Parts: sequence; C-alpha cells; structure tokens
Amino acid sequence: MARSSDLRVRFGQRVRELRRRRSLTLEQLGEGATLSDKFIQAVETGRQMPTVATIEKLARGLGVLPAELFTAEDRTPRASRARARELIAEASDADVVRIVRILEAVLH
Repeated sequence: MARSSDLRVRFGQRVRELRRRRSLTLEQLGEGATLSDKFIQAVETGRQMPTVATIEKLARGLGVLPAELFTAEDRTPRASRARARELIAEASDADVVRIVRILEAVLH
C-alpha cells in the first residue's frame, strides 16, 4: 500500500505536469481555480494534500476531470504517438508545417 506522502508527491507532480502542459503559471492556475499560487506550489511539491473540494477547484482550473489528477501519464511509445497525433490534429496548418520541419531535422 502506498504511503500518504508518496500519494501527495505523485499527485503534486501530476498537477504540475498538467499545468505546464497548458502553459499556465502558478498565478494563472490560482486565478482559474480560485486558490493561492503559494498553496498550489505546496501541492505541487507534495507539502500539502488538498481536500476533495480543492481537488475539484484544481481540476476546473486545469480544464480536466478530477480523476485525471490521479492518473499517471502513459509514456510508452504507443501513447506518445497517439498524443502526437492529437496535438497535430489540433494544430493550425502553419504549425503543422513547422512541426514537420522540426521532426525532419531531429530524425534525419
């Protein structure tokens, strides 16, 4: 069974990962979640474990379901390819051209 401190750390890492993926600062997430940036930082570093009500606020601020805050990111090649397809599908035509150029530079 996982210790509560392990859960706090993993939860905080997931919040930070989702926040950074959305290019949000601590302050921006705090505004969206109606929480202080200092509290969010304490959650991200595993010093605080939020209540259920606060988890709901964090999820709302991040634009995810609360359950996604407890789900570890799948970093397998298959999952990475699927995520790349999602990102490309959401990208503008100009960004797709840039993405292809970057991939060609990295892979060739």
